[in-house]
Amino acid sequence: MEYRTEELAKEFLEEFYRLGRLAQSKTISHSMKGEAFMLLYLLQKGEGASPGELGKALKSSTARVAVALNSLERKKQVIRKVNEKDRRKILVELTEEGRKKAEECRRVPENMVTRLMEHLGEEDAQNMLHIMKRINEIMPQMECPDQIENAHVGGKHDIEV
Repeated sequence: MEYRTEELAKEFLEEFYRLGRLAQSKTISHSMKGEAFMLLYLLQKGEGASPGELGKALKSSTARVAVALNSLERKKQVIRKVNEKDRRKILVELTEEGRKKAEECRRVPENMVTRLMEHLGEEDAQNMLHIMKRINEIMPQMECPDQIENAHVGGKHDIEV
């Protein structure tokens, strides 16, 4: 049988779009951006981070970071403190409430993926993970032509992954 990459690519994208439209995918995606991402980042880091560091990690503007931090402060999930090492700088730290919310943000997608892995079975789950790792190795090395980056028109196939 002949290996038809173009047909496989079309089928892959079709399945990828279908996956992106599922509520479960949106739940996982939500945990990887915005306020949830900031909480998870601080939880994983285990110490405070500067707003600039959060912006770089989130790949967001300083304005968006400020809006998110203000919201998280109102919810009493983070506090801003003066950096003891350099008093000109501010550190953002989780409060106990923020730690609880971060754990919840981590648990929800983990539980969903755990259930998915159980349904797939060990062999398929390991194969899927292997392929995802390969994709993560290959994609950064690929060129992304301008026409692809500028082709975004919005619509039903937009997904947040």
